[in-house]
Amino acid sequence: MLFDMVRPGWTWMIGCNLVFALLSLGCSDSNFVVKSPDESRRIAVTFNADTVRVRPSLLEDARYVDAGEVVFNTTKTPPLAKALFVCWGDAENSMELLVPKSMVSKNTLNSNLFFVRTEHPLDQNLLPDILRFHRRGCFEIGLSVEKNFTIFPPQNGRILEANQ
Repeated sequence: MLFDMVRPGWTWMIGCNLVFALLSLGCSDSNFVVKSPDESRRIAVTFNADTVRVRPSLLEDARYVDAGEVVFNTTKTPPLAKALFVCWGDAENSMELLVPKSMVSKNTLNSNLFFVRTEHPLDQNLLPDILRFHRRGCFEIGLSVEKNFTIFPPQNGRILEANQ
């Protein structure tokens, strides 16, 4: 009898939360900026339910110069798998940008300076090499609905600002 009295309230609350979650999935963009540990590079990221837009900037003459942008289409990416993987690169290596299970819909980046991926590189066992992005100079950041932006490993980048 007690369960029957509580149940309608719980059903209503769960229903309202579900509707709110579904409505908020694609309603607005989330933005954040990440700076490299040596502060020579940064990326501005804007994403929503359908796209991830990455705009890298390089430090030249004491100011950041926009290097173009890449837009990943994530309509077929599972929501819990949506993430951005970055290797900052250096004078000898290009910056690497990856959004797994996506498609590139626009890319104005210089291919000599930026390497864009939509799938993880494979290791010697032909398995996705996710740990590659956990080494020095690389990181991953989840792009979830909860918008709890956390860089892993944390020493490989710093979130400067986040607009949720």
